[in-house]
Parts: sequence; C-alpha cells; structure tokens
Amino acid sequence: MLEWIDLVLIDNEQDLRSAIESLDESSRAQLIEQIQQILGLSAKTLQQATLRLMIERARPLALPASVWRRSSDETWSIRDAARSHIQSLSLDSTDSRLRALQDLYVRFAEERKKVPVSAQALQAQNYTCALCGMHFYNDELVELGLVSPLGNRPRQKQDALKPHWTKADLRKPTVDHLWPVSLYGNNSRNNLVVLCRGCNEGKSNYMSIHQTRPFVGLPYRRELREAAPVSPETFFAQIYREPSCKETGKTSKETELTVRLKNRTCAPVLDNLETISSSEI
Repeated sequence: MLEWIDLVLIDNEQDLRSAIESLDESSRAQLIEQIQQILGLSAKTLQQATLRLMIERARPLALPASVWRRSSDETWSIRDAARSHIQSLSLDSTDSRLRALQDLYVRFAEERKKVPVSAQALQAQNYTCALCGMHFYNDELVELGLVSPLGNRPRQKQDALKPHWTKADLRKPTVDHLWPVSLYGNNSRNNLVVLCRGCNEGKSNYMSIHQTRPFVGLPYRRELREAAPVSPETFFAQIYREPSCKETGKTSKETELTVRLKNRTCAPVLDNLETISSSEI
C-alpha cells in the first residue's frame, strides 16, 4: 500500500492524480488518517476546512447568470429573478433568503473606495493590530498625521520569524476588509478592522484562510531555503489558525503575538509553527 510519503514524493500532477484516483476506499481513508496525524489535524478541522472551500465554490451558484450580468441601469427585479432561481433549485424562497440574495448582488455590483485608517478605529483597538496584537507607535502613524498614546517605539525588537521586523512598512496600520472588496465585501463597520500591513498583505484578498498558499501546503522556495523570516502569508495563516499564545493562552487583545518553530531542524512552514507571545521568545 502507498504511504503518505509516497504521495508527496510524486513529481507531477498527472501521476499524483492517477495515484489518488486508483485508491480504493479503505486505502484512501488510511492515507487521510496518516496525513491528518502528520499535520496534527482533527477530523472536525478537516471537515470544516473542506466545507469552507466548498461554500466558496457554491456561492456563485446562488444567483442565476442573468443577475450576475445585470448592469446598474437595468430596472428589472433582482428579487423576482432570485425567487425563480431558488425555486428551480427546489428550495424555499423565503423573505430572508431573498433579502440576502439581493444583498449578495449589491456587494458584487457596488464599487467601493479605499477606507483610510482613522484615529477612532485605532482607539477602538487600543492602537494594536487586531490579528497579531502588534502595537502602533508614533513611528507607524507619522505619515497619517496621527499621534499614538504609546509614544515612540522604545526599541527595535529582534524576532527572527516575524516578517514585521525585516521591513518597517509591514508595521504600519491598514484597514482590512474581513470579507475582501475583491470578493464583494462591503464597507460596513462589521466588515472593517485595523491590521498591520504585514498581516493584511499576508491575508491578501483571500475569502477563506484555507485558500492561502501556506494553508494548502504550498510554501515559497525561500521559506524552505532560508531560516527566516516566514512570509507574511505564512505568518498570517498561523496566527489566524492559532490566535493565542501556546504558553499563556493570551490573545492579541492582551499581548503581541509571534511564531516559533516546533522543530528547529525543519523548515519554517505552516505545519512547523506555533503561536506564542513576543514576551515568551
């Protein structure tokens, strides 16, 4: 029987797909279990990740093509088209569903401008990144014409695995759309959060963390060749999946989070990282 390592050593897509397709149900289940153990994934986590990806693939099917192609100057009813489409899928066209379908179209059709970082938004988050908890000092706010109550940065931290400490721009605050604008997220208050640029760039325009390169097991070459730092994508993916310090349980609201290697002899990729407070390194 094939072992998990035999699959990861296959060097081309055609042979890999053939190998997977040739597995019987028992062999496939055993390999999934092996890889779950290697990655430290529970069956629940695996099911949730799979469902999350499937939801994104299914989302465009919630509305008919006629609605997606509808121009802003047309006057026919989106609600009526959505109702007919839902009924054709043998689903109930309830008022709540129809309102949500209209909202989905509006998010798709509406053009949005970039949202600037405001003093109010920074104050609401105690001048920290909502994901990793990094503090925003005057150093990061001077270009915005804002002043931080934390004052100037007291010292330059040494954190070999944190991308923020290799490039000052990655420490600056930015407004992130939890549901990305590129995937039809809106500018409502509950869709906006302040992240440092490193975390924001790491998230990029992915709707789901499970779509990012590191989460699906695609490290960059430099992550395998170089000791540090990890890429913003990998850093974001790790903090997102484990948003509290392994040692203290503290979150970004209580401390600044970073990552460390589980095994120093292995590459700094997602499955060899764990979240930890900066004070614990």
